[in-house]
Amino acid sequence: MPAPVVPLAYLLHERKTTDTHADFFKHTVAVCPPLAGMPNLLIVTDQKRAITKAIHDVCLALRHCLCWNHILQDCKRWVHQHGASSQLELGYYMDSIRSLLSSTSEDAYKDELLIQMIKWSWSSQSTKWFGTGGD
Repeated sequence: MPAPVVPLAYLLHERKTTDTHADFFKHTVAVCPPLAGMPNLLIVTDQKRAITKAIHDVCLALRHCLCWNHILQDCKRWVHQHGASSQLELGYYMDSIRSLLSSTSEDAYKDELLIQMIKWSWSSQSTKWFGTGGD
């Protein structure tokens, strides 16, 4: 049976700066020093630059994962901006993206991406975005 997910800390902030987030992570590690080296600990966030940079700068050993909901919101916005106009079309692409994100390995992701590329009408744009992690 997998271990439960237990939120350890959260930050309510007025500014979304790297310094604000770095101070938060420094304080969290100061309050609970073992966190800096726990192999089973991971941090789940959106992909805002200030947060990801602060995690990289302060908590080098911790694993950082992106929030599923934020990833899907970013994908939905991208798909809409690149021509999916109807709810039916948007739903189709979002189901395809969920299928990609449910891949159990990088190889399975790449295999699924090849299948989706054949189906997607905007495959050159989507392949670039989904093949590079949204960069």
